[in-house]
Amino acid sequence: MKNRKYFSLGVYKEMLRQLSVAGVIGLAIALIIAVSPVLSTYTDGNPRIMTISEVCAATKVICDIAAPLLAFLAFSYGNKRKNSDFFHSLPYTRECVYLSIYGAVMTWILIIAAASMTVSVISRCLFPDEYIIIFAQLPVAFLSVISSAMLAVSAVALAASLTGTALMTVVVSGIILVVPGAVSGMLAEGVASRLPILADGYLGISAPQQYNLYYGSLGYLVGNSDIRGLVPVAYTLGVAVLYGILACVAFKKRKSETSHNSSVSSLWQNIFRIAFIIPFIMFPIMDIVNDDFEAAHLLWWLFCIVAYFAFELITTKKWKNLLRAIPGLFIAVCICVLCTFAVIVFANKAESFAPEASEIESVRIVGDTNSISRYSNSQLDYFDYAINKASKVKLTDEKAKEIISRSIADTKKRHAGYGDYDVEYKNLMVAVKAGGGEKYRWIFVREEDYEALVDILGANEEYRTAFMTYPEVSVGVSNNHYSYNYGSTRVDDVVLDTLAEEMAGLDFGKWFRYLEDGYGYNDEIVIVTKEGINSRAVVVPLKAHILPETFYLIKTKNLDSQFNRDECADVFEEIERVKGGNTKDMAYESRSYEVSAQAYIKTEDGVVNVGKSWFGIAYILEENDLEDFFDKDFESLSKMISKTRNKDLDLESFVEVSYTVSDKYELHDSVTAYYSIPEEYVEDFLDWQS
Repeated sequence: MKNRKYFSLGVYKEMLRQLSVAGVIGLAIALIIAVSPVLSTYTDGNPRIMTISEVCAATKVICDIAAPLLAFLAFSYGNKRKNSDFFHSLPYTRECVYLSIYGAVMTWILIIAAASMTVSVISRCLFPDEYIIIFAQLPVAFLSVISSAMLAVSAVALAASLTGTALMTVVVSGIILVVPGAVSGMLAEGVASRLPILADGYLGISAPQQYNLYYGSLGYLVGNSDIRGLVPVAYTLGVAVLYGILACVAFKKRKSETSHNSSVSSLWQNIFRIAFIIPFIMFPIMDIVNDDFEAAHLLWWLFCIVAYFAFELITTKKWKNLLRAIPGLFIAVCICVLCTFAVIVFANKAESFAPEASEIESVRIVGDTNSISRYSNSQLDYFDYAINKASKVKLTDEKAKEIISRSIADTKKRHAGYGDYDVEYKNLMVAVKAGGGEKYRWIFVREEDYEALVDILGANEEYRTAFMTYPEVSVGVSNNHYSYNYGSTRVDDVVLDTLAEEMAGLDFGKWFRYLEDGYGYNDEIVIVTKEGINSRAVVVPLKAHILPETFYLIKTKNLDSQFNRDECADVFEEIERVKGGNTKDMAYESRSYEVSAQAYIKTEDGVVNVGKSWFGIAYILEENDLEDFFDKDFESLSKMISKTRNKDLDLESFVEVSYTVSDKYELHDSVTAYYSIPEEYVEDFLDWQS
């Protein structure tokens, strides 16, 4: 008589014991990797804002590796007839045994994840001057790790319940975990490659690729340590539960006689073989849907045929089964042909979407990337942050509708090869509602239309408020990428309040265009928003001409706390030394020289910034002609600050002069110094740039 309860503490404890060696090894590796970045990183006193996903990147990788290994060890007993008979003879229902084993595996995963994340966080908290951690993301990060690992455990449990050998368990686990994401990704890419106007990130077929956190584990291994929010967690957890239920059903029906057989039945063997080969056959689909067929594709498919029959021979070790496998190959080909046909039909139907302005109900500006990839960044540019925050606002302005309608038509013409390529365009992604649900499209917007669209956005009170509202800030760090005297420093409330005031006083159009073009900045403030689990590290680009008061405050605070004239070489002395050098001898090194001067002048009307730069490359300079590299503006700069070159720095008005020498792609030498601007030269500096 089988005990009808659904969980056995005895079976659970026994499986915990059997997995203890592997679990302890995994735990030890996780803890070592968790603390090693702190021990191996040189601490320089420059604070670094880190998301929990960055802090716990190692935890995600370790758990994604440990989960399938532990699940394989726990459920692989079914591959041995003696062990299988023993577990089936236990006085418990199959559901009870399954859930008890599953619970033991997940317990070890929880232990490894919790310990690794705790050590990762605490080890960095020991250095508060070095690491600023966004703790609000911790719950989502932990759920991401657990849901991803749970999906792997469920997949292996399902594979083990449908197969009878270790090799097939491994192969089928890979099929379950990889094939849905790979196929959906190829289909989405095929649609987008045939019609680039489509936003593939918003195609429903790409969900397994976008939201499956375990499928995205490969990204973590190559450096993508992002936590993407609750939607992928819910999706991954839902798939994990579904696989877990299917595994329980299969586990209940599995017979001991399945041991040493490749699968529970010939039907499932056919399904596994077909599923295995489908991604390989579909691989060239992006070329085919774009009518770019090559002879190399025939060679690839020949390889697919060999791989298909090799799969059957290796897994079953029976030559006679090769003949029976032939129909399955035709089924796989038919599935791929149908998928290719569906991609072409879907793309052609989507291409027909070209609504007139009168047919458009509303438009939303989504930005230049889809919302999923935008929020996968560990640090978000403020432009993307503001665009996303304002993306919920629906525009119903008639002129906006006309611009979007015209832009969709222009984009289709350009993709068809007969657009006006002499016209300047901006790339934009929009959500257009016309006679049904919203459709996401990449569009090219003419320069003049884009400017008009920005004006429309600024005139919309709801959009302007959403875009211009400064987020509540928990902490801020300033980074200087140009000066090599210092790196990053914390900013106080005075700086953040000044930044908020300056942003609030800016014209919408000026601020919008500044943020859009702000990728060439040298300085920035990285702020951490107070938005609960959606807290982000947002990068605000700094340029003195647009945010002069904030820029000036940061410069003076950094200089006041870190600048030491005695330790700073004189830039002009370095330049004089190099000016007499022989550049011809250095030509083969592709050596380049750059001098930049930025003046910060405090006047009654506020802070004024003026600046210039000079650049030269050794291999295009003649011997001993480096003198010609510096023009009259540089000579006047040298003259204007000559009176204060050896005096204490006055932070009222000053000039930053940086001189760098680079060999190929590596920095060879760099000197940055600060000089006061004499009062008698203030007017000259104000006129200097003109």
